Amino acid sequence: MVEQLTTGATVFRKKRGQAEWLVIKAGSKAFGELIKGSVRRGESSVGAILRILREEQGMVVEVLEESGRIGSSSKTIYYLIEQSAPADKQRITHREKWGQYGQIVKSLGSDKERKILSQAKDVLKELIKKREDEAKIN
Repeated sequence: MVEQLTTGATVFRKKRGQAEWLVIKAGSKAFGELIKGSVRRGESSVGAILRILREEQGMVVEVLEESGRIGSSSKTIYYLIEQSAPADKQRITHREKWGQYGQIVKSLGSDKERKILSQAKDVLKELIKKREDEAKIN
């Protein structure tokens, strides 16, 4: 059996000194979900999520760190991603919803995705602490 690899994004942006997180709403679903998609043959999972974010959401982003994994036979690797420039509104294919962590985590329809978002928040907190510690040294 060939393992299907998918990739996903826990995307945040800085707004007024706070992290705002992104979920999308596809179709008529009432709940949100994290952005994800298939990794093509010969493509890395990081390359795939960059392509998906660019093609489907018109986003310019920076991948910071892996934020978690879901699944065994069908594995999804999620990355903590910072939006580095406003999205190209012409390219957005799904409805976006940005908000504070507490609001966004409640809007997710999957316990697994809520866990991934929680892990991403923790990874971001650690990265910020590391940057602050490095700034003190320099």
